[in-house]
Amino acid sequence: MLKDNDIVIVETGTLLYGMSQIRLPTGVTYIAQGGWQSIGYATPAAFGACIAAKNRRVLLFTGDGSLQFTVQEISSVVENGCIPVIFILNNGVYAIEKYLNVRTQNQKYNQVPHWKYTKLADVFRGETFAVEVRTNRELDEAISQAQNANKLCMIQMMINDPLDVPDYLHKMRRYLEEREKQQS
Repeated sequence: MLKDNDIVIVETGTLLYGMSQIRLPTGVTYIAQGGWQSIGYATPAAFGACIAAKNRRVLLFTGDGSLQFTVQEISSVVENGCIPVIFILNNGVYAIEKYLNVRTQNQKYNQVPHWKYTKLADVFRGETFAVEVRTNRELDEAISQAQNANKLCMIQMMINDPLDVPDYLHKMRRYLEEREKQQS
């Protein structure tokens, strides 16, 4: 679904690691903030990209926990007539924290409160195409509809396994577990 000259903004965490492995079309601008691992960066960055490049399509890939840090920026998106496509990975946890913290188990503090993200634009009085998807087929259908919507689009992707992460993170976790064993 990515097209030439899109702006793709990816949240810190599992999405950053997974999306960094994707081959992008010509002229795509890829924006991510991995230096400080500060979650919540991507939503305001997407708003900034919409304002700075009004003639380019902006796609935001964010997680449920990250979005809860800076969700109010959706009101700025709506107020300024921006129409990004927002993909929300809803796995109910701060997955990167939970996955890479090999010292503790049952980390209740890494669980994310459940929100109905597809209702957010209603709160901010915006016209929106909003859908919750659970399967690849539903995602494909939502993407097709979003490409023709010409309005703010929010696609909430429901994930059953909160620790379904990119391969790179599996390798990183094995490394961290080995280091933990050596230090014990």
